[in-house]
Amino acid sequence: MIRWIARLSNLGDVSEVIDLLEEAAETAFADLAERPLLGGVPLDAMPDGGVPLFAERFGFVQAIDDQLFATVSEREDIDFYLGVRPGAYVDSSTILLKTSKALDEATARSVRRAFVIAGDRTFEADPRYGLIVLSETASKALSPGVNDPGTAIDVLGTSLRVLAGWSTAARAHPARVTCPRLHVPGIAIDDLVCDAFRWIARDGAGQLEVQIRLQKALRSLAAHDPEHFGEAARAMSHEAFARAKIGLALPGDVEILERFVLD
Repeated sequence: MIRWIARLSNLGDVSEVIDLLEEAAETAFADLAERPLLGGVPLDAMPDGGVPLFAERFGFVQAIDDQLFATVSEREDIDFYLGVRPGAYVDSSTILLKTSKALDEATARSVRRAFVIAGDRTFEADPRYGLIVLSETASKALSPGVNDPGTAIDVLGTSLRVLAGWSTAARAHPARVTCPRLHVPGIAIDDLVCDAFRWIARDGAGQLEVQIRLQKALRSLAAHDPEHFGEAARAMSHEAFARAKIGLALPGDVEILERFVLD
């Protein structure tokens, strides 16, 4: 992430940086809308039984080859239960997946190769990363040495567009299933909202204009898709207000902001 931000800082105007980040995030979220479960079916919880397959490398899961699971599950008559999604950090104690029966050594090696693990996160298959880098850009702008609340407000609008666009696309198109024996945990809405808004709420706690725009963004998101975002947006609204009550110097500013907090 540090290298990515350093690279972007050489591009010139910060609005151009934000536009590039928005494009990268939208691409990842478009794929998430079409394949929210990587071509598999929902996994609510890992089965108590099953045979675990542990990671052998340290790093971030950059991508998962779902086509390999389709091939192996049909050939071996086996179900796979994923324990991680792209973006997760893994080490030798991490269960990558569980299987409905034991794998022979050759098949286990083949299945491990379905997980691309490296030292950095990437945007392509990791939609959360785009939100995180956008948020980091806003946090940098809110630092005392930069003091640029306008950029943070721009980022809030960008993250809102990305999340609302994903929600619209996901509702318009049913999830595509290519491997019904691959069971995959869904992406957590709470995580997406936290990635997009929590650190801006923290670093902009003392700036009323940032806090008002943050509350308006959360209200818009909840109104756009109350079923999926309502609860998470409401929780973040109250968390942000709690931070602002500490950060804002004037009681009058707190009173103004309270009008925008979600019920």
